[in-house]
Amino acid sequence: LAAEALEPARAATPLGAAVVANPSPFLRADAVELDLPVPLDWDDVSVEIADGSRFAAQELSRNVPHLHRAELLGREIPELVRRRIHGRELFGQWLNGFSVEPGPRLVFELDTVQDPPTIDLVELRTAVLRAAEAEENARWEVVFRTRPRRRLAVRVSAPALGWTGVRAVEGLQHVDAATVEGSVLDNGLLRVQVADDGTLSLGDLEGVGRLVRSFDVGDSYNYAPPPDDVLVDRPDSVRVDVGESGPVRASLVVRRTYTWLPGHVVEVETHVELRAGEPFVRVRVSFDNPADDQRVRIHVPLPQPAEHSYAEGQYGVVERGLVAEGGHGETPLPTFPASSFVAAGGVSLLLDHVSEYELLEGRELALTVLRSTGWISRNTNPYREEPAGPELAIPDAQMRGRQSFSFAIYPHDGLRPGPDVLEQAERYRLPFFAVGGAGAAAELAQAEGVALEGAGVVLTALRRTSDGLEARVANETDEPVTAQLGEERLELRPWEIRTVALR
Repeated sequence: LAAEALEPARAATPLGAAVVANPSPFLRADAVELDLPVPLDWDDVSVEIADGSRFAAQELSRNVPHLHRAELLGREIPELVRRRIHGRELFGQWLNGFSVEPGPRLVFELDTVQDPPTIDLVELRTAVLRAAEAEENARWEVVFRTRPRRRLAVRVSAPALGWTGVRAVEGLQHVDAATVEGSVLDNGLLRVQVADDGTLSLGDLEGVGRLVRSFDVGDSYNYAPPPDDVLVDRPDSVRVDVGESGPVRASLVVRRTYTWLPGHVVEVETHVELRAGEPFVRVRVSFDNPADDQRVRIHVPLPQPAEHSYAEGQYGVVERGLVAEGGHGETPLPTFPASSFVAAGGVSLLLDHVSEYELLEGRELALTVLRSTGWISRNTNPYREEPAGPELAIPDAQMRGRQSFSFAIYPHDGLRPGPDVLEQAERYRLPFFAVGGAGAAAELAQAEGVALEGAGVVLTALRRTSDGLEARVANETDEPVTAQLGEERLELRPWEIRTVALR
């Protein structure tokens, strides 16, 4: 759906450039990966957007320009053409033309895009054969060559709910950068260091990312530990490798091994990433789960003790204490859901999907990375006297195999989250889209959509109607807010949800 929505933008953007789209209703910058044509003789490369602004680029990879080479007599080339060229696709790319160079040398030009959009294959084959016949006794070098391209990580800005064209330009652009040195990441906003036990330090906050594995003899309704539960929270070994070195993205990969069960050594890979300009650190935990009936959580200590947590949910932020409701023989569990973030004690954990969390003794947040269970309801669940449903096996819920869980850590001032947390959660959860240009225009273009202003006000839906556009906004604060949505001025009560018709 996103790609379909961006087709008009692609048509307005030249081949060889890219479209970068912003899904948020405010001007922002984000890092994206782009595959762009870059001449081989460019030592340094940056990118330019439609308004002329330039941004630094981080090279990730290059393609191999020469895909295939052969030496043939001129009279052998017709057979090659008949056998090899049977359509526009060659070596997984598109045939865009050919050239004859001194030598003699016949070069077929390939690329990942069709540039020009259409070619006359009959005319191309005829022209190749005529060139070969002119020197049919000469020894030819035949080369299938692809256009030189580079995979780049770039951090560019784009208009509110809009897009901008992006192209590669020669030269180095200096910006505030994300760097890695030893086991330390730094982007000028955050400094993250890996400790000997594989946990992280964010400034004065230590022990971030401690992984705790325990048994779970509950079911799909309730977690429950066995009487002889064994917690594993110390790794057997730790290794730290450099992932990317900046300037747009810098990352470390922390590999911790644990013995979760006798004979089951598990390597947990934690990918830690800082990006230029972002005030939060991205974390991705992945491992192969070899065991049943267990719970794995990642713990983040708080800068300040807290008696309440604040979790974004459906059109609001829910405040919760340290205990949960219980009764009728069911042990209350203070584990709760959070949608885009959970905050407590001066730190927010940004989420890319609904996740479970617990505020432990007001001192740390625990995010559930994995719960594996084999029953819809277990009649002998130690945390519940009555069945919650049928005792039917659900073996796939044991979550065997490769598992991955991602979140970000955003330290901030104050025990309660402010409007900045909502904004950073949106930045984390809604990345920019990037697609290749497909138009014939020579210049880059851009377009802006509906913009939203108002601290703590979020856009939750935007759709086309027969009369124009319809938007839904929510004031996710306990204070009245004056907001501006496009041309509409809105006076929103605390926690108000409003649907707005836009002219």
